[in-house]
Amino acid sequence: MNAQSQWNRLINSFREKGRQGQYDTINSKAEIQDGNILFTLGKDLEYAILIPIGDTRINFDKVSDALYLESVTLENNQAFLLVQCGFTELNEYFGQFIDALLKNADKSKSAFDVFTETYTKFKDLLSSHSASVSREIVAGLIGELHVLTVLGRNNSQLITNWYGPDKEHHDIVFSGLSIEVKTSQRCGDTKVKISSLSQLDSPSSKPLYLWHVNLNRDPEGELTVATLCKKLIDMGQNETLLREKLEEMKCFDFTAEEWNKLSYSACGEDEVYIVDNAFPKITVDTIGANEASSAIREVEYVVDLAYLENFKQDFASFLDGINS
Repeated sequence: MNAQSQWNRLINSFREKGRQGQYDTINSKAEIQDGNILFTLGKDLEYAILIPIGDTRINFDKVSDALYLESVTLENNQAFLLVQCGFTELNEYFGQFIDALLKNADKSKSAFDVFTETYTKFKDLLSSHSASVSREIVAGLIGELHVLTVLGRNNSQLITNWYGPDKEHHDIVFSGLSIEVKTSQRCGDTKVKISSLSQLDSPSSKPLYLWHVNLNRDPEGELTVATLCKKLIDMGQNETLLREKLEEMKCFDFTAEEWNKLSYSACGEDEVYIVDNAFPKITVDTIGANEASSAIREVEYVVDLAYLENFKQDFASFLDGINS
């Protein structure tokens, strides 16, 4: 039986009985070094598999917008690599990829071996059919739109302060401060990715704040690109300017399906951190502005906000300061 038929079984079971555990699974009987590969479904019934990884900790860079990878631990404390289809329109190609991966499975191979060997053969197929809008881009936009709805309650001209689509500026810029918005996609995730030397580069004349939005994937969630844009318009924000800003990031219709396949719910309260000279960051100033450092063109690193309580601001006081 092929992968498609196994996922169909899981979907039928879900519709009849609901979800029975963290991950409902079917044993593929394909065995590698650390155990058998399992069929499963994602939170929104996306096609997925679980590859056992034992004590190994695999840190995959993002390999394709077509795939979502995550290390997970099941109730029995067994560790797996979750490999999930990124977009429903890719189900057919993802199924072909998984069928080939299972045929490639062998007791002598690790999770890393069986995944990379198969993906190398299928990456062109998956990449050529990848959806145009990645999960990260959608979640990042939802985070910024959410912040705009919070700040826009007392500022009907807020869209003029939003520079998110323009990567040369911080996301939201006022005369007295700037805000960089960072969005996490799992409850309790305190790690944020910084993707350039300038992203946490504080303007010399005013303070910079990092606003952390913690989202959670939720098929019933109210936070989507469309709902947040409509909320901003209902609040009296400039719809023409909003659409112009969205077009800068290739979002020509904020109600389009490709921008609204993912929905989220807020996970806890937003947090704001002051990004001063003591804040851990990599900028031109921290590496030294000289001829050698100018050769560094791209920088990407992760900051764990769990260690930065001393930089956290009182959220209500921060909002009062902006609104005053």
